[in-house]
Amino acid sequence: MSTGFWSSRADAEAALSEQLASLQKEMKALRRLAQAQGRKSYDEARDQTSELMDDLRVHLSDAGARLGRGARQAGDTVRENPATAAAVGLVVVGLMTLLLGRSRR
Repeated sequence: MSTGFWSSRADAEAALSEQLASLQKEMKALRRLAQAQGRKSYDEARDQTSELMDDLRVHLSDAGARLGRGARQAGDTVRENPATAAAVGLVVVGLMTLLLGRSRR
């Protein structure tokens, strides 16, 4: 009877060893798969980010050029009409004073 117990125990240990080896192989394959998918996702995200940054650079460059032209035009207008520019400035300051004065009440 003891021979049957030890033999079935040895069989069980052998079966468990085989299952453990099989699970280890599966885990290794799953790690490789996860690594490959992670690398692919990272590459895709990097490419999308790069494209977005390129688009953003183009738009910011265009906006900067438009702002620069607008600032030059405003400066030219002030140089050509200093009295008008001063009057507009005083009106704006007056309106701001009125608005801020009302909001404090």
